Amino acid sequence: NLSVLVIGSKLAHIDEMVNNHFRKNPNVSSVYMDIITDVINDFVLPFDFNFEGCSLNSSGQCCGKCFK
Repeated sequence: NLSVLVIGSKLAHIDEMVNNHFRKNPNVSSVYMDIITDVINDFVLPFDFNFEGCSLNSSGQCCGKCFK
């Protein structure tokens, strides 16, 4: 089992990342996605996502421009 915490400003971006990086992977047998809308304590991650520059390449893989 593996838990991955993914953050984003729009649910559609998160859904696209999960679909393209996990659900399409033939080595992944099952994907369950849950949405956290509130937290007890603040949790700060050192990521700067650039969704405006994000796109998939011709093989449907992430172009790598989501991260600065």
